[in-house]
Amino acid sequence: MKNVKTAIILTSISLLFCVSLKAQESSEKIKESYTIPRTDNYSEVHIQNLFGSVKVETYNGTTLLLEATKTISSKNQEGLDKGKSEIKLEVYEYAKGLFIYLDNPCAIFDEEKLRLNYDCYDHRGYNSRDYKFNMDIIVKIPENVDYVHVSTVNNGDIYIKGLTCTLDVRNVNGPLTIVDHSGNIDAKTVNGDLDVNFIKNPDSYAEFSTINGKIEVSCLKNLSAKIQYRSMNGSFYTDYEDITFLPAELKKSESKRSGSTKYKLSDIKSFSIGGGETKFSFNTLNGNMYLTTK
Repeated sequence: MKNVKTAIILTSISLLFCVSLKAQESSEKIKESYTIPRTDNYSEVHIQNLFGSVKVETYNGTTLLLEATKTISSKNQEGLDKGKSEIKLEVYEYAKGLFIYLDNPCAIFDEEKLRLNYDCYDHRGYNSRDYKFNMDIIVKIPENVDYVHVSTVNNGDIYIKGLTCTLDVRNVNGPLTIVDHSGNIDAKTVNGDLDVNFIKNPDSYAEFSTINGKIEVSCLKNLSAKIQYRSMNGSFYTDYEDITFLPAELKKSESKRSGSTKYKLSDIKSFSIGGGETKFSFNTLNGNMYLTTK
């Protein structure tokens, strides 16, 4: 009986110890609206996240509507308070638009070049900080915006619906989903799938790239384009029928030392649909590629 009691006491102490180490969490809602500056009848919006998801939709309005949920977690109150004060969602206004970004002690924002970098290596042990953070962002954009850039890195998907402008979108560890798009697009991720459908075929270019994931793109039946694709461990599939296969391109390289010139067949395969010149580019390492009709 004595041993049993000892086991019960030790178990109770262990449970109390676990409870004392339970992480604390803080959640904050952010809700704002902004007028988007416009110059020479042109406007743009940049949205750059670091940890968290980004959702963007167009709507019939005149201002940008911004909602976000900031979540901070830590093992102690001091870390929780520090995270709450250091992690911010900033909105920078310039002549042609808005730049929305997640600010933290590692963020370096160049207002002149409109460039955001995260450099934590020299920031006083920031990588060993005693809190974790996440920012989930939702943005509604007026229909008259001409260019949108969206990106995140970890812990989040990117979902975009109904934009009618040029779109530049990036993720690292997560998928990209773009619905009812109308306009040129450059979409890239590293670890995740790309799923894109158009309600109007792009008139200039559409570029898609992922390392580990598949690419699925659907367009209208009247697509007229030149398709280029490349994958190490994947195949390309399409249900379009008006196809003309194109010869492989030659890559030229010149040696300044020897003065020699070498030619090599490109590993990029290509074909045309409807004889068009709109450039479609698909690039994967591990994943199949699909181009289908709606």
